[in-house]
Amino acid sequence: MCHGGRDDAIHRVCVISADGRDIVHSHGGQKGSQTGQYNVPVRLAVDNGESVFVSDVNNRRVTMLSPTLNYVRQVVSRDQLKWLPTGRCPETLPVRR
Repeated sequence: MCHGGRDDAIHRVCVISADGRDIVHSHGGQKGSQTGQYNVPVRLAVDNGESVFVSDVNNRRVTMLSPTLNYVRQVVSRDQLKWLPTGRCPETLPVRR
C-alpha cells in the first residue's frame, strides 16, 4: 500500500496484515528526496522473487525494496525518466542492471 499525497507529511509504502489492521513492514516516512524517502509514491509492483518496485512521482524514480521493504537500490533514476512515473507499472519501465 502507498501512503502520501501531494500535501501529506508522511510518504511511505507498507505491507499490511491480512485483516488490514496492522502494518507489518514499512519503508519511508517524512516526505523528501533522500534514499529512504518518497515524494508521492503511487504505484507498486512485485516480481517473482517478491522484490517490491515503487514508482515515486515527484522524485521521478523507481526504487527496489526487499520483500520486507528494506532498501535494495534505485532501479530507474530521475535522469533516465523523461516523464513522471504515474501511468505505467514499474516493471514496464527501462531497468538498468
